[in-house]
Amino acid sequence: MTQRPSAHRDPTDDPVGGRRSALRALGAVGAASLASCRGTGPASAPTSTRCVITATETAGPFPLLSVLGNPALVRKDITEGKAGIPLTLALKIVDHDQACAALNGAAIYIWHCDANGEYSGYSARENGTHARETFLRGVQLTDADGQVTFTTIFPGWYMPRLTHIHVQVFVAGSVLSAGAVAAATTQVCFPDAVTAAAYDNAVLYPKGPNRVTPTYASDQVFGNGIGTELLTVSGSATTGYHAGIVIGMSSTGNSPESGDAGGGPRGPGPGGMGGPPPGGPPPFPAPPGIGRAAPERN
Repeated sequence: MTQRPSAHRDPTDDPVGGRRSALRALGAVGAASLASCRGTGPASAPTSTRCVITATETAGPFPLLSVLGNPALVRKDITEGKAGIPLTLALKIVDHDQACAALNGAAIYIWHCDANGEYSGYSARENGTHARETFLRGVQLTDADGQVTFTTIFPGWYMPRLTHIHVQVFVAGSVLSAGAVAAATTQVCFPDAVTAAAYDNAVLYPKGPNRVTPTYASDQVFGNGIGTELLTVSGSATTGYHAGIVIGMSSTGNSPESGDAGGGPRGPGPGGMGGPPPGGPPPFPAPPGIGRAAPERN
């Protein structure tokens, strides 16, 4: 997956040298901890008959890259007690440039908002008070089949975005730190019927359906297409969901659906849902030797 030049890209990400050197792999840190959280080929593992490059998207305003070197974030269950409909998320990472061969040992970092549409690690007017928290974030290593599985909850939504989960991929051997360069950054989303059923549960999702951004076509990220980012989902809002997708990476090509679509309004200023993270010191204490992540926009 190629990082397309964009005003919304992490300014520390060199779209050519950084990504290609990452794809050649770097030295490892925390290998023992990561190895204990490899994927295990779950029954809900995604399948695909297509070999495509997944669209590249912005990491968004709340990536909290300062936690990447924190061994406590190497985990399968990322709920931390957050209420919501149970969700098992299975991801399979493949190399599009090698006939979609599975990528073994890649570090997968995911994060998403809670049922109220708020992210851990940041305190801001539009996000609530969550500095020093890490709920709904986690890292795992892919297994020999290129798979990882996370236990989480169905995400909420916030203005002006539709429901989504952030995914970053760091190739095998990458040093995980606030300055790490992801080989792939994307967002995955859910079928409309699944989202509607989930938000019909007013107890767990008091905000109800998203009437501000009602369709993917009007979403500022997904508005240019969700063909490579739409999860395959089974289960129900009563019993819980199983969702999966194959993420195809490339160092030579790019999905035409990559980059912000500009289909929705930009959010408020710094710290808001559409702006860069709040200024000042890192919102979560970084492990020794790890610096603050550069602000990312959208």
